[in-house]
Amino acid sequence: MDCDFPDHNRMYELSFTSDLRLHITPGILGILLTCIFWGFEAGWNRSLSDRDPVQIQVAKGVIALPVLLVGAYLAGEPLPVFSGVIGGMLLGFFCYSGLPMILYLLSMRNLGISQAGSLFGINPIFGIIFSFLIFREWPGYSFVSAFIMMLIGMYLIFTETHIHQHHHPPLIHELRHTHDDGHHQHLHTGDLFKKEEVNLRSHSHLHSHEEISHEHPHRPDIHHRHRHQK
Repeated sequence: MDCDFPDHNRMYELSFTSDLRLHITPGILGILLTCIFWGFEAGWNRSLSDRDPVQIQVAKGVIALPVLLVGAYLAGEPLPVFSGVIGGMLLGFFCYSGLPMILYLLSMRNLGISQAGSLFGINPIFGIIFSFLIFREWPGYSFVSAFIMMLIGMYLIFTETHIHQHHHPPLIHELRHTHDDGHHQHLHTGDLFKKEEVNLRSHSHLHSHEEISHEHPHRPDIHHRHRHQK
């Protein structure tokens, strides 16, 4: 996970004194700790990416709410007005810890933590684009060069070909899947779907994977987290 700083001048003020000596202030220490905890969260999200992403976000919200309230109280912050709470909740759901994080967990499941994190890290570029469209603020030529490098990086990520002989141990889990992905050939007992629909229709239930070794193009998704020999 990346840590984004919207104001680089302010970042400079937090970390350096007037005589250019490095100075760790409470502000810069808080930012560094935030980045470290975000890194831990990314690892935990990877381990939980086979679970229901909605349930994961609900659980994180239930835990985070009292922690944030206690922190705000200890910092002497007043309680926000009701309209501000509703606005903040809507903003958070659509722009940060709601829908975006649900999609991020799903991308971890299908792309792996490194590729999903790399793509998630380009999110500041959309803020710059919208600020230009709405406020007509020219971001400067450094943005153009950074944008080109991001496009090159995205192209390399999406066009990467990774193929080798690999082994799948026996596994029992539950997640949404189809039967045309090369890894879900189990049979259904009962009338979960009609026979002609079962291979193409996405569905979720507890199922098992038999031990298998094969070779095919793949990404480090939930079924391909094997180690690679040097």
